[in-house]
Amino acid sequence: MKLIALRCSSCSNALAPNDDDLVIACGNCGAAIAITDEGLQPIELRFSVSGTAASQYQPWWVFEGRVQINRREAQSGNRREEAIQFWSQPRSFFVPAWELSLQALKRDGLEMLKRQPQLQAGTRPAQVRLSPVVVSAEDARRMLEFLVLSLEAARADWLKTIDFKVEVGEPVLWALSSR
Repeated sequence: MKLIALRCSSCSNALAPNDDDLVIACGNCGAAIAITDEGLQPIELRFSVSGTAASQYQPWWVFEGRVQINRREAQSGNRREEAIQFWSQPRSFFVPAWELSLQALKRDGLEMLKRQPQLQAGTRPAQVRLSPVVVSAEDARRMLEFLVLSLEAARADWLKTIDFKVEVGEPVLWALSSR
């Protein structure tokens, strides 16, 4: 068993993570700290500039990439061309990094996938709270296929089979203001 000092690497402030936290933001300086088997490691955390001031932020893993549809068959009608057109453009994929149900992941992740908000990084707001990050970047990558499949299954053509490939880069952790 390895014991590590739970102090911010930027300002030496004491950190108090919960058992499931994978990344926490220092309450003093706002630095993001990943809790790994190797110890504490700084991680990039971007705060999104939005038109409204908020004190609570939610963490999102954001991937840039695309989906290649290899085969898509449906029971009635066929939205294959619609699907290919939708996925032909590079997309931002948003995966919630806080604890939520599978149904909420589907709802929130699909909303962001369809809406494609443009993110602009800004400075960390004062007196901000970030919900704990409990979803790893690796798990978020696995959730991407679930989001793609959910979107395709929701098309009005009774999806029968689909074969696709998700191609994305490394994720970035973003803090987005709560609605």
